Amino acid sequence: MAVVRLPSVLIIFTVLLVSCIPDREPSLDRGYQAYEQGNYARALREWRPLAEEGDAVAQYNLGLMYDQGHGIAQDYSEAMRWYGLAAQQGKAQAQFNVGDMHEAGDGVPQDHAEAMSWYRQAAEQGHAEAQSSLGALYQTGLGGLQDYGEAIRWYRLAAEQGNVSAMMQLGRLFDGKDIDGRSAFGLITPEHRELRDRKLAHKWYNLAAARGEADAVRQRNLLTSRMTPAEVAEAQTLAREWLAERDADSEIREERHP
Repeated sequence: MAVVRLPSVLIIFTVLLVSCIPDREPSLDRGYQAYEQGNYARALREWRPLAEEGDAVAQYNLGLMYDQGHGIAQDYSEAMRWYGLAAQQGKAQAQFNVGDMHEAGDGVPQDHAEAMSWYRQAAEQGHAEAQSSLGALYQTGLGGLQDYGEAIRWYRLAAEQGNVSAMMQLGRLFDGKDIDGRSAFGLITPEHRELRDRKLAHKWYNLAAARGEADAVRQRNLLTSRMTPAEVAEAQTLAREWLAERDADSEIREERHP
């Protein structure tokens, strides 16, 4: 009888041991599931240990929660700390957020030069918002150097990825307007005035309008009233060619990466 009972005793003992094992290891995926369900406390429990161990994604996620005040008191300084740790590991979105916080002065003193440095790191990784923000700092000179050529270069890189803000700013630049859309010929430099190109301005306004930017429609229509029919037709052709090139590139990528 003892021989028969011994396995049962061992099974019960094993179950008791298993029940005493600590909870599961923290998981990024379970954190995402909790976050999507609005269970921010659970997301924090999943992500914080990983962040403290040096996981860049978890560090970024923790920074976002402090930034947004999700499940925890909003704290820009803590957000910056966690974003910064992720940014130092090369996470582009974290680098962009660090730049954005430096530009806004959230959690740190406002510093446009520092913002430019972080935007550049993200922009060089292909981050469209960072490219657009870097273009804006070059356009305004707030990062320490005003350079319209560099502004156009970074705006174009962002626009190629469909960034509407960059498209809008390209339209304004070629339309002879400042970053806020105002005509400011007495304030801008001669180099900016020399950039004026109504056909290019119309092209970029048109592309931004096609993506739902309401002000682009207004600016395009105002510009159209100052253009000849031939100029408008050429500008529309430029926009169509740009779209056709993007569609062709997309088809090629789809063929190479099914």
